[in-house]
Amino acid sequence: MFSGLCVLCFVGTMFSIGQSSCGNQGAFPWLNFSLIESALTMTRWKKRLAEVRKKEVYVPNRVDWDWLKNVRYEEELAPYLLKEFTYDGESIICDGWSRVFKIQEPVFRELCWEFFSTVSFRGGDDCYHPASFSFCLGGEFHQCSVIDLACRLGIYDRPLVTTAVFRAFLEQSHKVFPDGVTSTGWWNIIANKLYIPKSAQEGSIRSPTHRLIHRLISTTINQRKDDDKVSNLDVFYLWSIITPDTFCNIPWCLASYLAEGAVKGRKTSKMNGGMFVTRLANSYGLMTRGAWNLMTMIPTP
Repeated sequence: MFSGLCVLCFVGTMFSIGQSSCGNQGAFPWLNFSLIESALTMTRWKKRLAEVRKKEVYVPNRVDWDWLKNVRYEEELAPYLLKEFTYDGESIICDGWSRVFKIQEPVFRELCWEFFSTVSFRGGDDCYHPASFSFCLGGEFHQCSVIDLACRLGIYDRPLVTTAVFRAFLEQSHKVFPDGVTSTGWWNIIANKLYIPKSAQEGSIRSPTHRLIHRLISTTINQRKDDDKVSNLDVFYLWSIITPDTFCNIPWCLASYLAEGAVKGRKTSKMNGGMFVTRLANSYGLMTRGAWNLMTMIPTP
């Protein structure tokens, strides 16, 4: 539908440039972790806090979905982002990716510090385990399942996640490539150049629509500042979205990203994923006017 030249202009139009900020390094009451009784946990969190406070909070690129709709490019995305899944005669439309890509929230520095200092994900196969994902927000300790996390972020609706068809969908969803599929092999299907993880670029992807999908991935569930590069994880997500009748376990992958991928150990790395933190805080009723006034919002580009 759109030529390569058109999409180059299109990407520059629909995405505003990301921004990062260290901001004021002053004290904040929620960062005392005063309700935590374990001295070992307190020590671990405060050490982590000292590390994350040195990092810049990166504000994700903003997508103009109204513009996408007006130029009918949202229609191009629909077959990839709205897939049907059928189990035992019952069908559901799986729109988790569409919802992930449309999460756009203001980012608050203090919320990010608190969350990323304390977040933990146990992993495992039970997405309904009530304590598999834990963190602090608003000075309070929270635990939830990765399914509850996804519901709080608005990725799935609570009535849906209790159904048999959704549980079957989750069982058939992937967390990693299955046997026989590799990032190198699948990259050769959609891109022009040999896949080298450290140097693979979005521009090598042949389809303009597939390039757009990658940009949506690299500014949300695998967000980072160098969003034109294509990581192994990006290739997995591209595979799960583009391949017919193939699904990704988004709740599990998002929990993994927030606990391990959003804040890297390198000194020069940024703090990413802040829009998810704000959405999660809002689900617990923390984003009142008073809380907003206490926090520092990173300006949106």
